[in-house]
Amino acid sequence: MSDQKRFLAECALYIRGDLETIKLNGSHDLVEAISSALVESKKLHDQLHETPDMSKIVKQVQKKRTAAKKLQNIIGFIWPF
Repeated sequence: MSDQKRFLAECALYIRGDLETIKLNGSHDLVEAISSALVESKKLHDQLHETPDMSKIVKQVQKKRTAAKKLQNIIGFIWPF
């Protein structure tokens, strides 16, 4: 498995709640952007499985999109989650 596939697999496990932490290396801006995308994606996942409140879900989708766009601007990679 390539490093990128392994990383994305770990991200999916984190977002689902099957992994508590992910070790990130890189510049401060990169680590912050990945961390933000991971946290916002996990929050959205949790809300989709716990909260039937559509207004909260829509707000969280926007936060996740903002974090994903910031990450894309840094690395040129579209956040798949």
